[in-house]
Amino acid sequence: GPAPRTRFGKGWKPVQVIEEAIPVKGRREAHLERVLVTHHGPIISDVVGASDRRLAVCSMALRPSPALTGWYRLDHARGWDDFVAAMRLIEAPQLNVPYADVDGNIGYWVTGKVPVRARGQGMVPAPGWTDEYEWTGEVPFEEMPHALNPRAGYVVHCNNRIVGDDYPHTLGSVWMNGYRARRLTDMIECRERVTLDDCRDMQMDVTCLPGIEFVRLVQEVYPDAGSPAHDDDLRLALRLLGAWD
Repeated sequence: GPAPRTRFGKGWKPVQVIEEAIPVKGRREAHLERVLVTHHGPIISDVVGASDRRLAVCSMALRPSPALTGWYRLDHARGWDDFVAAMRLIEAPQLNVPYADVDGNIGYWVTGKVPVRARGQGMVPAPGWTDEYEWTGEVPFEEMPHALNPRAGYVVHCNNRIVGDDYPHTLGSVWMNGYRARRLTDMIECRERVTLDDCRDMQMDVTCLPGIEFVRLVQEVYPDAGSPAHDDDLRLALRLLGAWD
């Protein structure tokens, strides 16, 4: 049949067809998977269970990237400047990469190219046949979150949102809830000096701040846990929860 195309604006754009032959055990012939790649990326509709429409995924991680060179240079970095130069090359994935050197300097840099969108934040599928939602550029490397010798004297990042509300760019919304970062911060703040043993304790720590918070909330809702007004099951549940450590 005719070569596939995709509508964009008033015209049409070509679609690349990549045929992947996948050997399957027990079958004489390989399974032939036809991958369609539009100017917005590969079509993933069937993979995500939306075969009634054509969905493409646009991702910096699918673009050619000198990331391997960046990691190589990171392995050979001899100071902050070398570290930053390596970070510049790691265009994907987006990671918090910490830094420390023999002179006592610490820091971090968030890697990855982040798109700037004409409209929207990329949270939900956008119309691919119009330029209203196109990527118009990338967050400048120098404006990606980073720090060298922050005033606090330490760096904490546990997949939590590391920037404040005043940060001018959208870095996504898939963050951890911040409990791990809060626990680490507490463990660091309560010490004059952090030792290797302290770091080991942090790695092995099992304190669950959401659990502690939940217990506190339950006790506020049922302050009279032993009250005869409650049935036996509820009293038992409240007693067990209240003693949870």
